[in-house]
Amino acid sequence: MSNFSTTSRPQLSEATTNKIYNLSMPLSATEYFQALDAGTKKVLIRMRNPSEARLSYASGGTNVSWITIKGTAVYSVDGLSLTGGIIYLQSPTATGQVAEIEQWS
Repeated sequence: MSNFSTTSRPQLSEATTNKIYNLSMPLSATEYFQALDAGTKKVLIRMRNPSEARLSYASGGTNVSWITIKGTAVYSVDGLSLTGGIIYLQSPTATGQVAEIEQWS
C-alpha cells in the first residue's frame, strides 16, 4: 500500500518555434561555426552535398575530437535546454559544402 495520495508527472517543455540556418562552408578542411539561440531544445543538422562533415562543440574540435555526419544523413539531438551555444562544422573533403541546420526552441 502506498502512502502517496497524488500522482506527480514531470511536465516536458515542447519545442514550438524553429529557425533554419544554411551555413556556407566554401573551403574544405576549414572550421565554420553557427551560434544557437538561448532556449534551444532541439537541433537537426544535414549536409546538402553527399560528403561527410565533422561536428564539434568546441573551437578547434573538428581537428581533434568530433562526431562524423555521414553523407546526407541527419544528425539530431533533442531534450536540450541551452542558454546559448555554438556548434562547429568542417567538411574535410567537399569544397562548397552547405550545412542545413534547424534549431527548435
